[in-house]
Amino acid sequence: LVLFTDGITEAKNNSDEDFSDERFEKLLHDYSSLSPSEIINKVENEISKFTIGEQQSDDITLVVIKVK
Repeated sequence: LVLFTDGITEAKNNSDEDFSDERFEKLLHDYSSLSPSEIINKVENEISKFTIGEQQSDDITLVVIKVK
C-alpha cells in the first residue's frame, strides 16, 4: 500500500518538468522487493537527484506499508 501527496509527482526539475506519475510508478515497481523504509529512502534520493538545485514548492508525503 502506497499513500502519497502530489508533491512527489509534481516535483519539478530545472527544465520545469514534473517527476511524473509514470516515473514514480516505475520506481515503486523497481523497488517493490525492498522494505518500506528502503523504498521511501530510494524514492527520496531519486526525487532529490531529479530536482537538484530546485526549490520544492509543495509538501511531500510518502507512506509505504507492506503486509505479509
